[in-house]
Amino acid sequence: MLKLNKEEVHFLVTAEMKKEVADFLEAVDAKIAPVLEYIKENQVERVCFIGCGSSSAAGSTAKYLADKYTTLTVNAYTGWEFVDSMPVYGDRKTLAVFISQSGTTEEIVEGLRKARNQGFMTVGVCNKREDNPLGMEADYHAEAMWECQLVALYTLIARMALERGESTEIMEKILSDMKRLPEVLGHHIENFEAKAMEMTKPLRNLKGFYTVSASSMVPSCL
Repeated sequence: MLKLNKEEVHFLVTAEMKKEVADFLEAVDAKIAPVLEYIKENQVERVCFIGCGSSSAAGSTAKYLADKYTTLTVNAYTGWEFVDSMPVYGDRKTLAVFISQSGTTEEIVEGLRKARNQGFMTVGVCNKREDNPLGMEADYHAEAMWECQLVALYTLIARMALERGESTEIMEKILSDMKRLPEVLGHHIENFEAKAMEMTKPLRNLKGFYTVSASSMVPSCL
């Protein structure tokens, strides 16, 4: 059985995440306020989310939210997909959101630079602004640890929808429900890790497994 040290692997769920998420929720509106102001002033109609791994899953899930409840044109790409097939219509009415925990993922940084050269407005979502290309070179930046990437993207889509007067009741509920995330996350961390470990015992000799999901849960299974 694979054993991982939670002190060394940043993407595992730990008790510290409860406070990290709570702190981020307190600050997220201020972080994205300049982006929303730009969107309003330039009447942005198109959004691209670009990420790899779990960052790609966050972008794809936010796209699902936008597709279901807004009239925005939203696309989600992996890094190399975007580099190889960047939309030719990109301009200042197109918002390109690049997501990377480290801010140094090669294809994400390359996509950012290519998008800026074509005239996209760019946003970098990464752990910190300093000492990485994504944080320092994007037009706007929002600090977000990996567990907060989806919070940042959901908040962006929800605020855009409210500004447009689309699905307002649903978006208000999503923003309200997200405030409960620290409590829910803490409950799961405290109550389900031991249970999950017990559930894995009959499965430890399996050579593979399938995950089955639908709608917005699909990206989390990839």
